[in-house]
Amino acid sequence: MIEIKQAIEMCSIYSGILSSTMATFANVISNNMNIVMKILAVITLVVELPNIIFGFYGMNVEGLIEPYAWFPLTLAIVACVIAIIIFKKKDMFD
Repeated sequence: MIEIKQAIEMCSIYSGILSSTMATFANVISNNMNIVMKILAVITLVVELPNIIFGFYGMNVEGLIEPYAWFPLTLAIVACVIAIIIFKKKDMFD
């Protein structure tokens, strides 16, 4: 009976250690996933800017500023560079 109680106690201790280890691994994986998701969100925002600009200029609407091909391209490049600079200053890529 004493040996059975000791075995139950040892199983309880090892179960606690195992659950703590699993929780630690889950936290590490969660932190890594958060970092990856943050980087992917920033990349999505930077890539999305030219789509928005070219979407406006792709519509047949009068009154847009400089409706020539060079202006939306320049505007998209400038917007992407500004977004990258802002995200670099906030350490979003690290």
